[in-house]
Amino acid sequence: VEGGALRRAILVGQSAGANALGPAGPTPEGASLPGQNGSGLEFLVIDAPPLPGAEEDFRPLIAVRAPVWPGKVAVYAGAEVSGLRLRTEVVAPAITGVTLTSLAAGCSGRWDYGASLDVRMDRLGLASASDLSVLNGANALLLRHASGDWELLQAGEIELVAANVYRFARLLRGQAGSEDLSAQIAPPGAEVVFVDRALARAQLADFERGLPLLWRAGPIELSPSDPRFREVSVSVAGRALRPLAPAHLRAKRMVDGGLEISFIRRGRVNADNFDAPDIPIGSDETGFAVKVFDGANLVRSDVAAGSPIIYAASALGGAATAVLRVSVAAISARWGEGPAASVEVA
Repeated sequence: VEGGALRRAILVGQSAGANALGPAGPTPEGASLPGQNGSGLEFLVIDAPPLPGAEEDFRPLIAVRAPVWPGKVAVYAGAEVSGLRLRTEVVAPAITGVTLTSLAAGCSGRWDYGASLDVRMDRLGLASASDLSVLNGANALLLRHASGDWELLQAGEIELVAANVYRFARLLRGQAGSEDLSAQIAPPGAEVVFVDRALARAQLADFERGLPLLWRAGPIELSPSDPRFREVSVSVAGRALRPLAPAHLRAKRMVDGGLEISFIRRGRVNADNFDAPDIPIGSDETGFAVKVFDGANLVRSDVAAGSPIIYAASALGGAATAVLRVSVAAISARWGEGPAASVEVA
């Protein structure tokens, strides 16, 4: 800044280089004032898809935001007030926002160059990233759908288009097994959370998965019974444990009118080694639920060890000549059936 009767300031933009597993963003003004009353504090308990490098970690993510950061936030949970216990401490505010535009149903597994999403964020500092950086985890967002489930998506292009409004484009939808959500429309008003180290993992026992728990968050120096603590009731299923839907499902008619069904297994853990002949079998993988439908009527329901699966015409009964729909879902001991892939065959 140059002085004088008139002052000229030169402002230099700085790229945040935000990464899904990078450091938390800068703490907003007021963060150095521990002991603030925590008024306006809000928090989210996120049952997230598996994140890179933490595929077996089903513990929920905690995102906290506050107009004035209280220094450190304690998060408690329990089946009831008398059973509340400390689950985690949050040391930095999350970068959160609300969508201003709808996000149309899309596809997963490839770049979506046509869709974009405008989001009013509560903090600045986000920036575009190269394709390679995005493929290595940069610019990851969690988007809450109307069902309450969170889709993991990434953005190669991030543009500040208005005050605190970012436009996210060049998207990768339905990441980390959340592709079923990419097929849904996300209306305006949906919650968005930027994935970085400001998100904390809350302790959760395996037996607590699926149970409705009371969660409270507030300044760490206060008791969870203090009225300045915020409270929500959330059930965490441990969605990171959900098996992935099989890929490349195919069904074809055999000469006798029977069916040959084939697919490729997918894995949540250590499944990216392209030099290996196959991905490792998960420790809790128990098989595949195979169902054959004639319209709304269930013709066959079986559990198979793997691919391929052969049905003789006699096994299909009177539906051997009908247009059939085949669905296949992976089964795990800790989750049960995951989302199914489906295909029709004449």
